[in-house]
Amino acid sequence: MQYNKNYFTPLLLILLCSSAFAQNNGLNDADFNLVRDYEGTIEDADKLKLQLDVSPPEADDITHDYTMPQVKFNVDLPPPETRPTRVDLEALFQTQDNFLRFGFGSQLSALGELGFYEDLGKKKRSQLGIMGSHFSSNWGRLPNMTFMDSRVNSFLNYHSRYISMHIEGNFEHDIDHNYVYDTTQGEYMDEDVRQRATRYGGSVQVINHEANNLDITFNNTFGYNRYQDNWSNNENIINFDSRIGKEIDKFQHFEIITGFNYITRNANQPYGDLKRSVFKLGGHYHYRTNDWLLDATLGFGIGDVSPRKNKNQSKFDFFPKLEARREIINNKLQFFARYDRDIDLISLDRLQRDNPWMILDSVDVQHAGYDHLTSGFQGGVKRFDYDIHFGMRATRNQALYRNFYDVNRQNLSEFQVVYDSLMITYNAHVDLGVKIKENVHLYFGADYFAYKVSNNEAAFNLPKLKTFTGVKMSVLDGKLLMRGELNIFAGAQGLDETGNLQTIPVPVDINLKSEYRFNKNFIIFAYLNNAFGFVENYQYQQFYNYPSYGVNGLVGATFQF
Repeated sequence: MQYNKNYFTPLLLILLCSSAFAQNNGLNDADFNLVRDYEGTIEDADKLKLQLDVSPPEADDITHDYTMPQVKFNVDLPPPETRPTRVDLEALFQTQDNFLRFGFGSQLSALGELGFYEDLGKKKRSQLGIMGSHFSSNWGRLPNMTFMDSRVNSFLNYHSRYISMHIEGNFEHDIDHNYVYDTTQGEYMDEDVRQRATRYGGSVQVINHEANNLDITFNNTFGYNRYQDNWSNNENIINFDSRIGKEIDKFQHFEIITGFNYITRNANQPYGDLKRSVFKLGGHYHYRTNDWLLDATLGFGIGDVSPRKNKNQSKFDFFPKLEARREIINNKLQFFARYDRDIDLISLDRLQRDNPWMILDSVDVQHAGYDHLTSGFQGGVKRFDYDIHFGMRATRNQALYRNFYDVNRQNLSEFQVVYDSLMITYNAHVDLGVKIKENVHLYFGADYFAYKVSNNEAAFNLPKLKTFTGVKMSVLDGKLLMRGELNIFAGAQGLDETGNLQTIPVPVDINLKSEYRFNKNFIIFAYLNNAFGFVENYQYQQFYNYPSYGVNGLVGATFQF
């Protein structure tokens, strides 16, 4: 099915106009803060991400309270992050202050950040925020790792009596270097720049936040993102999402959901140009009491909804989402179950973020589809919190990173994107947290995965076991904040130079972080990543046969004003 701009433009105008029609004058003023959940786990904090999805919420300068996640259903399975720890995500722009942060680390790595936040207008109904960051090890040599990351992010919020508007923009430029494994010498050789990736884009979001005569709510978001690299890959992504809702009573709410996704990509042969478009339409019903929560979404997609791009692919598919929660013991024990079916719109931008060392001059980008079923228990008793659930995910067209070697079998530090027609993943997850004292928090988490692949030798470079253990504490009346983490990945497999499967040596990563606040304007910090690397001949690989990491540290200061 073919779509053109003449089809989407009227649809977009109709949705925006219908949303604006839901407004009414003469209502009382109200404060409105737009806060979105950040989907991050402790083990994912290896790489600093400076995407300001929304304006910074009001918070203490640095918050180290451990809060158990309330919803943890989707088991995303990209390869682990492969960068040294940057700056603690918890300390990232949590205040509404201007700040300047700089640091200098081992192997001559350098960090610089600048943040600006300002309330605009007499009534302070608008806020402007800008952040820039640069982190690089190009001046020195992290063991087998050279890179440079630069970021600029900005947002503008506007709040009127009836609606709130959020506008954001972003720019990123990453440089990664390539390393060749020479089997004749048994060592890695430094190569020139492997990859330059540039990304920029933005989005506009409009939300109403007061009652009106029709009791209709709306939330519309339009976004554009572009990706380009030094392999002549250019990708444009356009997204539109709209939710128009009606509150039936204090227990029930109904929404009409519409949206579309459009991707165009110009790439080198053999895969050439690519255009894909998906239009979605559905309804969402929400029911909640003190003991029950029921959520049901029934939608369908039209367009390139099949995982594989071919002449015989289906142009129509159903995407149901069903969720049920039951409070068994108030605030102590809750049971939940969820079924989710959807299409995973994979982009070249996303693949490159997961693995910047894949072969980009001949990469094939295909969508994925999945069915995901999970159930478990959550709750807490006094100072103890827990989250235990089990799941099964069937992914059609799962993207995997397969070790690639040239004709001389010398280069095994590159990866080729391959797709498994149907990969079944079984998952068991546990999160435990305990607050020993008000200033001391312990936490533990683990995921076990079992994979069943259809047309590949293994689930390449995906771990079978992921665990993390950590402690957070504050002393000296909260002026000194400390955090330690132990991360372990086990069971991932890759291909050696002869094409045989090999298990990656278990990576153990110990991270130590501390911050000391002299006053409200001045903070010093010190971070040590992969402290276990002090052990002689220790090999730290998150991708098979890719260069190991050594110890790296960073010290610096933050000025807030």
